[in-house]
Amino acid sequence: PVVFFSWLAAYFRQAQDGWQFVSLLQFGAAYAGLIIASVCFAIIGLYLSWRLQRTLYAIMASYTVVVGGLGIATVMLSSLWGEFTHSGYEAISNGPLMWLNPGWLLSAVMNTPDFTRGVHTGGLIVGLTAYGVITLALLWHMIARFRRFAYPS
Repeated sequence: PVVFFSWLAAYFRQAQDGWQFVSLLQFGAAYAGLIIASVCFAIIGLYLSWRLQRTLYAIMASYTVVVGGLGIATVMLSSLWGEFTHSGYEAISNGPLMWLNPGWLLSAVMNTPDFTRGVHTGGLIVGLTAYGVITLALLWHMIARFRRFAYPS
């Protein structure tokens, strides 16, 4: 899907700016973003499975966190914040809370052809870094709590 969206973004950019290919940097960044997000979501699922100790509860909780929390709640809370502050659409869509939204991250990669003058570059870096920090923190917490690894004999 990332390759398809890259080609689709290139096609629509061609209609606006003349023909442009997806750069190698953009292609690599899309895969890097996809890998970082996928590993983060997998670790969230493993962490919830470890904490809840029931497969069904862990599946429900991980979908709630990823889809409900990162996907839907970030959009709803950003829209609510925009209504209270009377900011425009750009202030809502580029707000710090949206940097954690997986859809926003992938669209930021697709809409930033060269990462030197992109509007979304800072949010993209912060969002992917936050996913990395979440992944490492959950991994550290799980490993530190495993009795076999925490207390070597």
